[in-house]
Amino acid sequence: MKFKISFLILIIFIFVLSCEKDRINLSYGYIIAGDRTAVGIVYTDLTDTTIAAFDEMGSHDILQDLIFDINRDGKNDFTLTVRSYGGQSYYRRFSYIKCFNNCEIIMSSEYPKIIELNDTISNDLNFQFKDSCILCYKYWTQGVIDSDDFWNDKTDKYIGYRIMDNVDTLYGWIRLDIIYHATMTIKDYAYRE
Repeated sequence: MKFKISFLILIIFIFVLSCEKDRINLSYGYIIAGDRTAVGIVYTDLTDTTIAAFDEMGSHDILQDLIFDINRDGKNDFTLTVRSYGGQSYYRRFSYIKCFNNCEIIMSSEYPKIIELNDTISNDLNFQFKDSCILCYKYWTQGVIDSDDFWNDKTDKYIGYRIMDNVDTLYGWIRLDIIYHATMTIKDYAYRE
């Protein structure tokens, strides 16, 4: 009888221990775009930080960027950049994102995918490391315009990302607006631990 009770206690102990282990190591493999309050979310409000390189005549070389260490590990994760330059007969304006270290963004063909509010960001999407990836651009040369407006004139849209390290994969989003091809307002970002 003592053996049965000891064995039963051992089984219960192992069961409780395994449940506790699962609870402690619970890893979320997704985040919902725009979610700020779910369990495990680390949210940062940037109070509409704007970087702009808009020059009506395109006669100056203007470059501004914003560097992110999203998970605060001392390593840069992303840079968002706007640039404008040119002269009397031409100008160039563009916005782009650059990934560092073990960071990837969700892609839609050749551009970062436009993520909508409440879209799920998870491992089954097309994540890619991009050293430099254009969001939108506009080139003008002696009256001829070449532009790609994929991200231009977008408001409250999200870039989905993941950051991978030796322990975890963090899924997250950055919410932003882009106008005039080279004016970007970064509103907030989040990731799920």
